[in-house]
Amino acid sequence: VEKQGYSKDIDYVVYKLDIPKEFPEFYKKIYERVKRKGEFEIIEFRKRAELKPWIKPVLKLMNECYSQSDIYGYTPLEEEEMQDLAKRYLPLLDPRFVKGVKKGDEVVAFIVGMPNFTEGIRKAKGRLLPFGIFRVMRAAKKTKQLDLLLGAVKEKYRGRGLDVFMGVKMLMSAHKAGLELIDTHHEMETNTKVRAEMEKMGGVIYKRFRIYKKQL
Repeated sequence: VEKQGYSKDIDYVVYKLDIPKEFPEFYKKIYERVKRKGEFEIIEFRKRAELKPWIKPVLKLMNECYSQSDIYGYTPLEEEEMQDLAKRYLPLLDPRFVKGVKKGDEVVAFIVGMPNFTEGIRKAKGRLLPFGIFRVMRAAKKTKQLDLLLGAVKEKYRGRGLDVFMGVKMLMSAHKAGLELIDTHHEMETNTKVRAEMEKMGGVIYKRFRIYKKQL
């Protein structure tokens, strides 16, 4: 690639970590402190139908946070795109692994995970309809890995433990479901704060993706 005149722009890294049976004391203290203050409330779901009214507020928060954080290559979603995403992906979401935080009626943080269904996608040859979705769902039930997909905290509430507040709940749900591993999805190599948190939990980099650029 480099011989063709391309050079590195940025790397994305993916961590894999074991789901702990016992949470580190440091995280327990943060979780309990946020919970005790009562300023923020965890949003959890039992049924897929309960997710529907929260999808648009979550996507709007994602637009806000990702635009402010200058996420590489991110283009804010328009209204029609939000509706399309909700329609296409709601059937695939597992409500156990969608967590949010609200302050009053405002959604201020969220995290979305999903049991790994790569094998199901492979067997379905990438087609969800008409029957591929059943292969995907079967694969998700058999896996021992939770894939983290999306997450964000409203800028003015960062540094107040909301990531830990949600993360502990997510790990509790994963442990209850019998999952053993977490794939953190893509993290920019420059996101040292998130990477430090992953490494503090014992995460190790097991995938690296490079984006190249070329001057035209």
